[in-house]
Amino acid sequence: MKTKLFIMVALCATAFAANAQTEKGKSLIGGSFNFFTANAEQGTSTLKQNEFSIGPNYGYFVSKNLAIGLNVSYRYSKNSTAYTQLTAVNGSYINTIITQTQKQNTTNIGPFIRYYVDITEKFKFFGQFNASVGFGKVENIITNITPSTSKSTAYNANITPSFAFFPTKKIAVELGFGLLSYFNSTSKYEVATAEKSKNEGFKFGFDAVNPTVGVNFHF
Repeated sequence: MKTKLFIMVALCATAFAANAQTEKGKSLIGGSFNFFTANAEQGTSTLKQNEFSIGPNYGYFVSKNLAIGLNVSYRYSKNSTAYTQLTAVNGSYINTIITQTQKQNTTNIGPFIRYYVDITEKFKFFGQFNASVGFGKVENIITNITPSTSKSTAYNANITPSFAFFPTKKIAVELGFGLLSYFNSTSKYEVATAEKSKNEGFKFGFDAVNPTVGVNFHF
């Protein structure tokens, strides 16, 4: 009888510990980090891509399994293409290497809301909604051409289904996949005569190609 009682108490304590991370009054802090690099060659052309992003966040559980918080993210990308082009010089043609490089910096800030659903003792599913405003800068550099720079302001919203694994009761490793996103941006080149350009987009579909990995600490 004592053995059975001890087992029941242990199971109850385990279940409480599994749920305690997402109880009302708890907090989470952490973020995500992504890095991508690629090199490709086609004929006389070479393509190089580098990108990384970091996104710290803080959330507070207003009720069981429901958290609201704030996201801040920074993204940097650099894409370079180099190819050989015949150029006329003094009546003859020579091979000239042309390089096109684009650098982009973007900073976003905005609120989020997420809701957890228990799967097992250590696994939880959650859906997260994000809304943010972003400020970006793009530099285009081409061989023998004056560089150009544009600045942009964007409004974004997205829904991301994710899974959280709790190796301990205070640490969660998260894996998310894009499902639905919307953006509305306005950009303008840093030239007095330049006009503003506007872009708007909506995307729906499970994105397994570009997952988001993050770690959060629950306390």
